[in-house]
Amino acid sequence: MNFIFLAPRFHTNHFFLTKKLILDGHKVFYFVEKTIGISNKKYINPIKISYSKLGLPIIDVKNYNFNSSNSIVIIRDPFYFKTLIYLFYFKSYKKIFYSQVDAGRQTLFNKVVIIFYTNFFSAKWMTPVNSGNKKLFKKLIYFPFVAEINNKPKKKLKSNTFKFISIGKAQERKNLFFLINAFIKVYRQDKRSRLTLITSYHDQQGLSIYNKIKSIIIKNRLSKIIDLYVNIPHKESRQLIDRSDVFILPARNEIASISIIEAFSSNLPVIVASDCGNAHYVKHLLTGYIFKSNDIDDLINSMIFFLKLSSDHIYKIKTNIFSISKTEFDVSRVPELVKMLK
Repeated sequence: MNFIFLAPRFHTNHFFLTKKLILDGHKVFYFVEKTIGISNKKYINPIKISYSKLGLPIIDVKNYNFNSSNSIVIIRDPFYFKTLIYLFYFKSYKKIFYSQVDAGRQTLFNKVVIIFYTNFFSAKWMTPVNSGNKKLFKKLIYFPFVAEINNKPKKKLKSNTFKFISIGKAQERKNLFFLINAFIKVYRQDKRSRLTLITSYHDQQGLSIYNKIKSIIIKNRLSKIIDLYVNIPHKESRQLIDRSDVFILPARNEIASISIIEAFSSNLPVIVASDCGNAHYVKHLLTGYIFKSNDIDDLINSMIFFLKLSSDHIYKIKTNIFSISKTEFDVSRVPELVKMLK
């Protein structure tokens, strides 16, 4: 079967999904508006959409010899005029509309768009957020993020350090300064604490935020307890996750994040803000800690909570993570989930 994605860019969120589809013998075509970013593109090379002088997207469908009866078109964030152009190109194809925003948190306009598209085009709505809005959106499909959950948990050897890790773009809403301030207070209570901070930027504003973070670390002489990485390959960030103890997602109003599943695939407990769209992936105190968004005291409490746990208790949490993730988020679920799209 052909899976044809239309999205602003290829994102790490879809790396394991597209990899599994390809390995299962499907053909994947990923059309993007932009090729920026450092997302892992090992299994797929995104196709850049060209534009006419009027600014309209151009896709030469005939050039790819798609079979409309054996293809599914997945259109991400279809709330813009360009979506109508995509629908024209793929008018005879089965269509899936995709958004990472919880349907219940969409604007009134977007909710109307969802209901119109799913009914008028007999399409389904796909989201990685289990919002429970099926009464309003009857064609809503919960399609969680997936990853390769293969590594069984191991008991950690005795160590003089406890490593927290966080990954987030150099943007204000990612709350990286908030995290650093919380970590400094945690370090004062427990000198074993270490923080690995992985960030990225692709514009001047992002560079400015990154430089500010770097300056804070240098001025406060934190380089021995905070390791800062920028614009590193996906493979390297995965290795750093594997060498850590707890993953932190401090961002406020995060729509949804694959990083929770990537941390789970390394059996890392996850600390996540309560207003994150897929915070429900985390089972509070069983596989992680859900702290009150933007509450620095609660973030500090969450970090102290893990620092105080015995190695046996942490191993129990890692066992929970592996068991639940293997059932809910492993790539082996993709064939089952794909059936819902057909």
